[in-house]
Amino acid sequence: MNSTLNTNKDPTCSTIKSLAPEYLIICSPLLKGCTLKEKLWLEFLVNVATDIIWSNSAFQSLVLPPSQKELIHAIATSQISDSSEFDGVISGKGKGIIFLLSGGPGIGKTLTAESVAEQMQFPLYMLSAGDLGTESQDFESTLRSVLQMATCWNAALLLDECDVFLEARTSKPLERNKIVSIFLLTLEYYEGILFMTRNRDLDKNAREKTWKNFLSFEGHEQYHQITDIEVDKLAGSNINGRRIKNVLKTAKLLASHKGEFLEFEHI
Repeated sequence: MNSTLNTNKDPTCSTIKSLAPEYLIICSPLLKGCTLKEKLWLEFLVNVATDIIWSNSAFQSLVLPPSQKELIHAIATSQISDSSEFDGVISGKGKGIIFLLSGGPGIGKTLTAESVAEQMQFPLYMLSAGDLGTESQDFESTLRSVLQMATCWNAALLLDECDVFLEARTSKPLERNKIVSIFLLTLEYYEGILFMTRNRDLDKNAREKTWKNFLSFEGHEQYHQITDIEVDKLAGSNINGRRIKNVLKTAKLLASHKGEFLEFEHI
């Protein structure tokens, strides 16, 4: 274990250069932490722990209309700097910000949340509706625990495939109605940033835009010869954004193998 301390971030330790051997003996080589991907608390070796390297280009490369990108960035920035300014009539209620990202699979809903988190340099805790459970009692305790943890960490929360919470309530089943009520009431007191995604089918115009977005990504625009007329033909196929991405990736690999520009025939 290295005896030199990293004092760049803590001015109170600026005069400490190293620890004496007798102190190193009683220091643990492990740190406890949570992996946001696996959602597990684990132990990490101190000598391999490093500062987070944020991607400054993720948000810039996000394919969205400039006005929408500016709005998302402005709201997220304001929420982090001072969420209390927009407190509701009841103290502690309505202080959070909720983004609803809607569209077919593969069009960039999750990428939008990830890009904002990278740009703002805060953690992103991701989970799906299924992670919260189907029994109302377990659902409420799990949801409150997740929201509390996200608030303590100053993290954004991404709730994927939340369609079940956005459907109109009916007379049955009662358990689902109870879960929806708990969800909506609990969110009223969440003070952080929440991204919610829901899936819906793409119409032809949306599919055409998705094709053009993927073709305009860095690394594609200079290497394809697909015309707008051909994009219109591609948009006629009723497939979602994820399949469009996979088809385009396969076609690009085929064109690269042949040493050719990406053309309509490859797709």
